[in-house]
Amino acid sequence: MSENDWKGNDQRRFSRVGCRLLAEFRLLEGSEVWLSADVLDFTVAGVRVQFEREQRGIVLSEADVEWKEALFRLGNSSGTLSIKGHFLRVYAQEGGCFITGAEFLDITPEQQIKLVGLYALHRPYMAGS
Repeated sequence: MSENDWKGNDQRRFSRVGCRLLAEFRLLEGSEVWLSADVLDFTVAGVRVQFEREQRGIVLSEADVEWKEALFRLGNSSGTLSIKGHFLRVYAQEGGCFITGAEFLDITPEQQIKLVGLYALHRPYMAGS
């Protein structure tokens, strides 16, 4: 599935922007290991990510990530943004990868500014346009 294939019932408060950001996440419950993910698109309120379910000796099931809180690190040329969020449901599995969304939680004003900057940087690549 490409980032332009998403056909879900899109009821977002903010427009999604397509991008290819590298990211990492660490589940806050029971793990200290950072796992790799690709950001497929994002809004200032959350991200849609794809990641391999088997990484660094860990095999994740849907139940391991759905509705679980995590710390996310999103990278770009100007630095890394760390932000807390929780995964939504896993809505696709392809080739050993999960595709799911995450909603950001407890966003500070500084994080909001960085998110808006990332959003502005990727705005020309809006998902679905």
